[in-house]
Amino acid sequence: MSVLVLISSVAGLAWVSAAVHAIMLVQHRRPDVTVGQLVFGGHRFFSAQTFTEAGKPIHRRFLISAGLFAIGVLAGMGVGALAAVSAP
Repeated sequence: MSVLVLISSVAGLAWVSAAVHAIMLVQHRRPDVTVGQLVFGGHRFFSAQTFTEAGKPIHRRFLISAGLFAIGVLAGMGVGALAAVSAP
């Protein structure tokens, strides 16, 4: 199995996990935060003040998943660049 396939798989799973946790977080938003604000202001998902105390564990898992996705994308770009440079 190639390293790029492995990294892509991990990044893909992390993205799915982040998406599922984001959907779960919608139920735990503060009363003054609308769904539209979450949808059109995606940065709000990264702020702990957007969610209630009951949503804190889900928010933590969302942040971990989003971070793993970002690391996977960057690692994939690095492996791809190295493969392109070392290609004959």
